[in-house]
Amino acid sequence: MAKHNGFTLIEIVIVLGIISITLSIAFPSLVCICNDTRETERARQEYSVNKALREYYALTGAYPNPRHDSSMPNLTSEEINRLEDAFQEQTGVNLDIAHYSYTYNDTNGDGAYEISSIKAERK
Repeated sequence: MAKHNGFTLIEIVIVLGIISITLSIAFPSLVCICNDTRETERARQEYSVNKALREYYALTGAYPNPRHDSSMPNLTSEEINRLEDAFQEQTGVNLDIAHYSYTYNDTNGDGAYEISSIKAERK
């Protein structure tokens, strides 16, 4: 009698079923882990930028003022670029404009914006 090596169709279907059940259970956890990683990365970026703002204040005695038009709700890309240049020059920190949008707090409340804290949002 000849001996046949290999798997039967039923064995292959059972293994594929077990793999699909395992993946369906693990997938939501993987998505959650990815979201947590993105949030951690965003918080780290926000922390480093705000630390750079405090260092900027310690070095210059004032917060950066990008000469912002107070009628606009947020910084323009030109203002962000000027702010990024000031950060880079004074503290060595880069704003990651490609991955984050930045919002800020107006410390004066009178339209003469001085940026004392920045919030980073993932694009």
